[in-house]
Amino acid sequence: MTVMFCDLVDSTGISARLDAEEWRDLVGSYLDAASAAVTEMGGKVAKKLGDGLMVLFGYPVAQENDTERADSAAADVVGGAARKLRWTRRLGRTIMIGW
Repeated sequence: MTVMFCDLVDSTGISARLDAEEWRDLVGSYLDAASAAVTEMGGKVAKKLGDGLMVLFGYPVAQENDTERADSAAADVVGGAARKLRWTRRLGRTIMIGW
């Protein structure tokens, strides 16, 4: 089994620039996009932890390419989910995702 974690980089700094509703919307948009990306690669979202995800590949049945699928999902999350977020313009900076 392969475990992947991902979250918003500098989430504390970002949250300080937004009101509570905007922060909730940002995190929700990110988690939805990231969840879709990992699910598409066969990952299972095990937990949503604040602004982060814990994802399992190879659960409940391990596959030979669990690590490769996790790596592809991470690339999709970092590239795709960040571009889809409309918050980049609102914040005046790029949203970055760490994994």
